[in-house]
Amino acid sequence: DYDAWHYGDRPVLVATHHELPPAPKGGDARAVQGPIEELIVQAKQAAGDKDLYLDGGDLVRQGLDAGLVDELCLTFGRGIRLWDGLQNRNDLKFDPPVPHAGGMIQVTARVAR
Repeated sequence: DYDAWHYGDRPVLVATHHELPPAPKGGDARAVQGPIEELIVQAKQAAGDKDLYLDGGDLVRQGLDAGLVDELCLTFGRGIRLWDGLQNRNDLKFDPPVPHAGGMIQVTARVAR
């Protein structure tokens, strides 16, 4: 359902230079922009004590390069290539892959510190 809000009471911060359409009823979506460090500060303020979730290859890549990512949950498909342009080395510890319907595979990896 295109108009459904699937995030419950979680605020959604969208890194964009474009104006966002209104969120569906009950939704809280906000446009944000700036360096990844500032975006993370804003997201932590919005999330309180809950975990943060970065989505999109470019945003995740910026978070990895800035040392701000603890865990990756990768679902392989046809999106933006995550590793292209990554500047820093990140040692990852992988959990076993989990198959999903439609031939998708999901892999969780934790950044080794």
